[in-house]
Amino acid sequence: MHIAAGQRHLVVDLSGVGFMDSTGLGVLVGALRLARLHNGSLYLVAPRERIHRIMAITGLDSVFEFADSRSEAIAMALATAQEPESDGHENAS
Repeated sequence: MHIAAGQRHLVVDLSGVGFMDSTGLGVLVGALRLARLHNGSLYLVAPRERIHRIMAITGLDSVFEFADSRSEAIAMALATAQEPESDGHENAS
């Protein structure tokens, strides 16, 4: 995975995916977990209605961030990469 090479902000293009089962969902959740473990992110590009519906049914639509195009997802990932890293200890004022 690219995270091992230092790429923490990932884009997964789902525009060509017509079917996804629990294994596919599990791979995406695992990749998101790994990215977040390394202060990264994962953006999903243009899932078809069927895939988006599966994510809504499973509640994963509130876990992932979606973009309409690759260029939009890349821009989102680059913007996230520019944000200061959080150590998980936010100051409560």
